[in-house]
Order: sequence, then C-alpha cells, then structure tokens
Amino acid sequence: MDYTSDIINLAVVNFRVASGEKEVNLRRMMDMSRAASRRGADLILFPEMALTGYGLFIDENIPQDEKVAYAETVEGPSVKALEEVAKDEGMYIVFGMPEKLKEDDNDIYNSAVVLGPDGLVGSYQKIHPYGSENMWCKRGEEPFMFDTKWGPISLGVCYDNYQFPELARYYAWKGSRLHL
Repeated sequence: MDYTSDIINLAVVNFRVASGEKEVNLRRMMDMSRAASRRGADLILFPEMALTGYGLFIDENIPQDEKVAYAETVEGPSVKALEEVAKDEGMYIVFGMPEKLKEDDNDIYNSAVVLGPDGLVGSYQKIHPYGSENMWCKRGEEPFMFDTKWGPISLGVCYDNYQFPELARYYAWKGSRLHL
C-alpha cells in the first residue's frame, strides 16, 4: 500500500479520572486534545473508560441500572462534544467509555471510540472483559481497524492486549501499521 505519510505524532494521556464525573473528565479530555493538537499531535489516545472512570463500574455497591445511566451511544453528547474538537483540530481522538449500542439498551460495553478529522470513525467493544467486568459489561465480538493516511490502525482494550496475542496477530495479518 502507498500511504501519504510514514510519520504520525501521537499524544498518549494517562490522567487521574474523576470517577463518575463525566462532565469534568470530558472537559479535561477536550482541553488536552486541543493542547496536544497545538503541540503537533495527529492522534491523542486516552485510557480505558476515561470518560467516566473505571472504578465506578467495578464497584459492586453501585447498582447496574445506575451504571447503565452513565453509558452513552456514539451519538450521545460526550462523543459529539469530542467529535467537534477532532474536526476543529483536524486530529484523531481515541478514548474509552461505557457504550450502549442503542439508546434504550441496558447492555453496556467497555468501548474505545475513534473520532477523526471528518467526525465519528467508529467504536470498538472490548472482546475480552476481565474478571468482574463480566458482571457489568457485555463482550464485544468484532476486531476494529480504521484507515488513515498512515495506514490501518487497530485497537484493543487492556486485557485484550495483555492476555490474547491472537488479536494482535490478527491485526498484523490484516495489515495494521499501528496498534493502540
């Protein structure tokens, strides 16, 4: 394949997420994305469940219906707000969130959402939930890659990468040039 660029500038963020404070985390992610773009980042990668925090979902004292209330579809307000930043800055934003596939769903996925200069690219639902994640999130079924001018980029979330090399092998076989 002939890609238009071999050099991609990445910003990788690890920050203390305010558990259950979606608006606080969203604002910080928007600000960090703009700052990364000003520093030349083509893509910014946020952690698993960055939008809401991971601890909220593994807390067994929080009822499932409350966890469902934190989840959004990719058409929801948080994704739309970050999508505007991606478009304005001409960059890719990849972040973790609790996702519902339809607004009235009660199923939650531990997902990574991909936004690009043209808007929503798609989302990846974690295929291998770990331990107690199986109590609150549904298992994803499809690997996810997206095309860029640097070539195909693939996604995995946490345990997908640490214990299941088959996923990375699959992506490499499919031509992934970068795995997030």
